[in-house]
Amino acid sequence: VLSWIHPENKTVIVRCSQPLVGMSGKRNKDDEKYLDVIRETNRQISKLTIYDARPSVNAVANK
Repeated sequence: VLSWIHPENKTVIVRCSQPLVGMSGKRNKDDEKYLDVIRETNRQISKLTIYDARPSVNAVANK
């Protein structure tokens, strides 16, 4: 979900639910494509930064 857009440089904050990487570490190509689309929407910025705001114990347990 697009949550915020910087009024000048158009940097965005996008939120999502829990990532869908399973116990085996498999990746989801659709999720990766979605991140690429988000990154490509602003050609002035080539870097995409991802923050996992969950407590560390939750992130490890859900992986």
